[in-house]
Amino acid sequence: MIREILICFMGVNFVLSMSTTKAPNLSTAIHQTREPAEHETFLFKYEPHFHNMIVVTFIDSVRTCYIFDLSDDERAAIHTDAGIRAVELRLLSTLKFVSVTEVTKDQLHRPTSRVCGTVQHYFKQN
Repeated sequence: MIREILICFMGVNFVLSMSTTKAPNLSTAIHQTREPAEHETFLFKYEPHFHNMIVVTFIDSVRTCYIFDLSDDERAAIHTDAGIRAVELRLLSTLKFVSVTEVTKDQLHRPTSRVCGTVQHYFKQN
């Protein structure tokens, strides 16, 4: 019986010694270059009181709020996934070229200024 316990103990020891492998010792460190992080954020929000689409951008540490009026077709389509995506893509593609006027927070309706949040600049579509 002692012989069987000894054989069993040696078998367990053998199995345990096989499963513990040591990692190789790497003496050379890997150096990575660090590129400056670039972040651009676009946040789209629908404001249901006045049926505006609001785009809040965060580029180069400047938060800007753009307020766009929606057409009747866009107002109807905004409540579907495909419709809201189409409006977002249209606004994103025309953001640089659309004619806007800078306004103050006091010139905006209260629900619209709430949706914009804390930003540095407010622009409304002409």
